[in-house]
Amino acid sequence: MNQNTQSQSPLQQFLVDKNELNEAKLADLLHLYLLGIDKRTGEPIFSPAFENLDSQNKILCYLLTNKVSFHLGKRSEEEASPSEIGSITNIPGNTVRPVLKKLRDTRFIASKGSNYYVPNLALNLIDLGKRNEISKRNITIGGKTIKKNLGKNNSTFLLDQEKYQNYIDFLTRKGKYLERSLLVLKIARDQGIDGLTPNQLDNIFRDQFRAPISKANISYVLGKNSAATARELDPNGKGYIYKIMKRGEDIVREYSGGVTGMVTERS
Repeated sequence: MNQNTQSQSPLQQFLVDKNELNEAKLADLLHLYLLGIDKRTGEPIFSPAFENLDSQNKILCYLLTNKVSFHLGKRSEEEASPSEIGSITNIPGNTVRPVLKKLRDTRFIASKGSNYYVPNLALNLIDLGKRNEISKRNITIGGKTIKKNLGKNNSTFLLDQEKYQNYIDFLTRKGKYLERSLLVLKIARDQGIDGLTPNQLDNIFRDQFRAPISKANISYVLGKNSAATARELDPNGKGYIYKIMKRGEDIVREYSGGVTGMVTERS
């Protein structure tokens, strides 16, 4: 094969420099979660949005900030130990280590001795606003990642951060079980998922927003306000799937009205 033919080969796209850092991609991944790097210590200063990440993405986010600190000359190496990761992210050690193992096994991260880092090429695999696919239970349908659950209530998923980030205050307020549940149903529908079970709603409030509403309370308020939702039997379980109706949208509008980019406007 001559040089001219080789330069036109589609295989050329696979030639990469594994040591080259895509700084624009790194900055894009972190812009919602990192306020800055301390000039003296090199430690990250996280935004409030960092607290809304799950454990997997908190760990990835912290390792990415280490990459920033290292390349700015504020850290001698980008690798971090499990104890350091747990200390900075406030994730218990018995959670950190299993997550690190899963992330390494699926090549989101790599290890150097007993420490961990994100390889430069792995930046293209990461999306901190979504649950990264690190389990065989995860599937992708229509471009949406859904995590399979072995429990009775089939599957759960996490909302896209771009869809909910302006409504954190409304989603995490105390009480307001009906309004908050309807708001999640509306955001999910705008994301392409029309209908959720109380168990799925429970998981979202607990795992994504750290503002839990029990499944019993969700079932009660949605069942009591039948004009706000339509329900149908869950084909994968013994309960119901709830879908937001016009009255429910009105309640959401009254609850979260006046917010820029209001979710009741279909994208």
